[in-house]
Amino acid sequence: MLLTGAGSAIRGFFQLTKLFHGFNPDNLLVLEIALPKQTSSAQPKVITFFESVVRQVKAIPGVESASLAANYPASNVDSQRIQFKIEGRAPLREEEIPSADLQVASADLCRALQISLIRGRFFSDSDGRDTARVAVISQAMAQRFWPGGNAIGQSLKLGAESIPAAVVGVVGDVKLNWTDPQMRPTVYVPYTQWPKTSLTLLVRTAGQQATLPDSIRQQVREINPDAALNQIHTLTGEIADSLAPIRIIGWLMLVFGAVALCLSTVGIYAVLSHRVARRTREFGLRMAMGATSDDLLRLIMRESLKLAGIGLLVGFPLAIAVSMFGASQLFGLNGLNLPMLIAFAVGILSIAALAGFVPARRAMRCDPAEALHCE
Repeated sequence: MLLTGAGSAIRGFFQLTKLFHGFNPDNLLVLEIALPKQTSSAQPKVITFFESVVRQVKAIPGVESASLAANYPASNVDSQRIQFKIEGRAPLREEEIPSADLQVASADLCRALQISLIRGRFFSDSDGRDTARVAVISQAMAQRFWPGGNAIGQSLKLGAESIPAAVVGVVGDVKLNWTDPQMRPTVYVPYTQWPKTSLTLLVRTAGQQATLPDSIRQQVREINPDAALNQIHTLTGEIADSLAPIRIIGWLMLVFGAVALCLSTVGIYAVLSHRVARRTREFGLRMAMGATSDDLLRLIMRESLKLAGIGLLVGFPLAIAVSMFGASQLFGLNGLNLPMLIAFAVGILSIAALAGFVPARRAMRCDPAEALHCE
């Protein structure tokens, strides 16, 4: 039971380090850009600024693609939530209206993050502020609200203002925060139709190029010297920093699990070996009465494995209960893992067999005459 609890915790912690999926963080630079608050009322200027940023950054040698997003993966910052209604469906009460994460992005987000396009299309440069509003939804949202159907062409009414937007594409799920137990429904909208003064620039490079961060910052400064820029960093570095506490806890759990395994191994071996060693004279008498060495070995191994088997019959259900209870109470634990349970059971039986075999070999060398004399 203790081994299963430790094994589940170790496995869960190390699987948490793989939670960021659905995109490729390699060779991706991140730069958060914010315009002064007084520009928030001039939406055309905001759109023009970010259009210029994307265009000029793409022209820098070594840049494969550049995109904008209101929130980016591994930021561990919750995205803005927005309520939505599906046109053509029965009206809902206020508390029943669903909501989704709102991701304001530019046309090349899928290319920059290498998010899979499942159906339809993503935004294009033609989706501007003077065209019909469009939206792209995540796979989790499509499966939840259009199970077995096609969300392409459906019309959403977004926000309290019921802003209409036609669904033009479905993309793969991307987990923004490692603390999210499940994929959250997400609505992607173009920044040209939903202007924001603060966006994150995501730049995919052709490789490790030390001069690119300075070139990117210089290009942004030339477009608007008043823009506030954070330090450029790699997305892989941010993910590593985000998961550092989990990784440390995982290694600590691994050490504790190894100690638990050693203690259990020594304990099982010592108890069974001591039980057999105390019966050395009995085995000598059995040999004096005609028992063979093979008879003694079978007797000792049968009794050792029987004792271990009783322990497994008691511990196996308890281990299953511990796994299921832990999965229901702690985020990151994945419940019952049958191969792990079987591996522990085989290991315990192997230890029990070894604990019986070693003293059995000593007992078989016992002199029957000496055993009879002692009795």
